Amino acid sequence: LVRLKDYYDFYPIFPSLINEGSESWDYDNINFMDYFKIPVMDDEYLTLYNGKGSYYFESFGLEEDMSVYNLNSQSLSIGPYTYFTFNTYRKDGKRVDTSYIKDGYGIYKAKTVYYSSIGDSKKGENNGIEMIFPIDPKASLLRLTKTEDEKRLVLFTGEEEGTNLYLIDIENGKLLQKLLITDKLPSGPSISKFKDIYLVKEDKERSSLLVMGEDGLYKLEGVFPVESISPLDEGLAYKDGLLAFIKYEKDNWKDEEESPIQNDIYSRLIIANRDEVLYEGKLKTDIDKLNDFKKYYSNILYELKWRD
Repeated sequence: LVRLKDYYDFYPIFPSLINEGSESWDYDNINFMDYFKIPVMDDEYLTLYNGKGSYYFESFGLEEDMSVYNLNSQSLSIGPYTYFTFNTYRKDGKRVDTSYIKDGYGIYKAKTVYYSSIGDSKKGENNGIEMIFPIDPKASLLRLTKTEDEKRLVLFTGEEEGTNLYLIDIENGKLLQKLLITDKLPSGPSISKFKDIYLVKEDKERSSLLVMGEDGLYKLEGVFPVESISPLDEGLAYKDGLLAFIKYEKDNWKDEEESPIQNDIYSRLIIANRDEVLYEGKLKTDIDKLNDFKKYYSNILYELKWRD
């Protein structure tokens, strides 16, 4: 049993970048370990196991007692920049100290470069890490995303008063809107998005609907008697008080014949107003004939459109 504080003053932070393009962090100007100094807590331990008959060690955190801080980031790319933030809480509810972070805790911006350009950047080109919007360290990070026009960031946090939405200008980091969605704090995957529409789970059978108005700000359209869909950001539509969405999930909707879909994944169409669910039915399409739904779902998700 090893006490982490005996070996590290600050958590070792090693970034990775998964991007559709051939891009990497601009390591000539970015030093994550130097920028993100987060002190290791005194009560964190790791257990080291000696691999039988070998000379290597395999280490892992004590997940069962939730006593080790796991940094989980959320990020998105716009142009040559990646915007990101991360959680400040352990699973047991203890919060890490973010006061040593160079510019404080918030949303950060860092430049990415193509692999072929690594080493070409010049020091001091202002390609380093920049904190563009501060976040209260006591807030729980729920989701970081962007508007459809890619000109603003949308941040969801859980705070003492409830669940908040922050709308932030990407160019200057200015706060354009703060909106209290609900006085409840959602748990688990609970915020679904399609274009500039959001469905935020309040509890198992209630979700708040947010829609962007003509002024570019979000407004609360009401609370609907549905559960927020899974984090697959497709298949959501709203018009004149009617909400329609596709829900993909494991469930017990079975016909007499055994389902050919692995893991029993089904797609259902749900239509509701603010008072009740008006329609709910399982969809039968060519999607249901695939042998591995999970492998291909990102290419075949439904998109809903209301007829005029």
